[in-house]
Amino acid sequence: MKANLCFILCITAVILFCSCNGPRYIYSSSPLVSPVAGSKGSTSIDAAYFSHINTSNGFDSTANKDNAFSFDVSNMLTKKIKFFVHGDFKREKNIFPLLTDSAAINIYNGGFDSASVATQRQSAGLGIVYFFNSRGRGKRIVPGIAGSVYLHQVKLKESGLLANNSYERFFNANQLSFSLQGHLLFKINKRINVTYITRIILVKFMTAKTDFTKEEKEITGLHRDGKSGIYPCFIGGYASYQPLRNIPLYCNFQFFNDVALWAQATAKYDPPRSNIKGSGVAIGLSYSFKK
Repeated sequence: MKANLCFILCITAVILFCSCNGPRYIYSSSPLVSPVAGSKGSTSIDAAYFSHINTSNGFDSTANKDNAFSFDVSNMLTKKIKFFVHGDFKREKNIFPLLTDSAAINIYNGGFDSASVATQRQSAGLGIVYFFNSRGRGKRIVPGIAGSVYLHQVKLKESGLLANNSYERFFNANQLSFSLQGHLLFKINKRINVTYITRIILVKFMTAKTDFTKEEKEITGLHRDGKSGIYPCFIGGYASYQPLRNIPLYCNFQFFNDVALWAQATAKYDPPRSNIKGSGVAIGLSYSFKK
C-alpha cells in the first residue's frame, strides 16, 4: 500500500511541472529508452503521449501547443540484450501577439512584430539495451545501458507581421542523433519498478532549406546548420506499474531533462543561442507478448 501511494505521489509531482513553451526550438528531445527487461524471446509494444516543458517568456505566445506521441517495438534477443525500434510524432504551435517595443520584439520574438509558428517533427530510430546482473538485497536493483541512433525531421512554418507588413517563413531540416543512456532500476515489488536514468545525446544538424535570412536565423536560434550539439540529461526518471496481476499490461510514466551545456533547456529565449525542447514528461502503456 505504501509503495502504491509513493508511486502515485511521484507521478502527480511530475505532471504538475508541465507549463508553456517558447518559439523556434531547433531540436526537440524524444523520450527515454525503456529500462524494463522482459523474458528471453518476448516482444513488447509501447505507446505513449508526451509533452515538453519550458519556462514561458515575458511576451510568450498566447496559445501554446505541444503534443507528441511515440511508438516502440522491442524484443528480448537474450536474457540480457533487448533490441528496439522507435518512432515519434510531435506537433507544436506558438502564437505571438503584436509587440510594439523594439527591444521586446528582438528579445522575445526574433525581430518580428508578431508571429504564428507551427512546427511538425518526426523521429525514427533503433537501438540496443544491455542489462547487467541484478544486485542488492533480493536482487532488486538492475543496472543497464542503452545505445540508440535516431533520424529527426523538422518542418517549421510561420507567418505574421514584420515592420507592419505581412510575412511568411519556413525552415525544413534533418537531424541525426546518437544517444548513450545508463539506468538503475529498482524493483519496489512484483508490480512496480522505479528507475533513475541519465543519458547524453549528440545531435548533428544537417543543412536546412529555409527562406529565413542569415540575420533572422541568428536572432531566432535557427543558425546551427552543419554544426553539432551535445545535450546531457543528469536526472531522468521512469516508472512502470502493472495494474492487473495476471495480465502483462503496464502503465509507464517518465520525465527527462536534456540540457544545453550553456544553460538549462528550460531557460528563457536568449539570442543568438539555440534553444532546445529538452525537458518533458510522458505517460503510456506497454504490453508484453511472451514467447
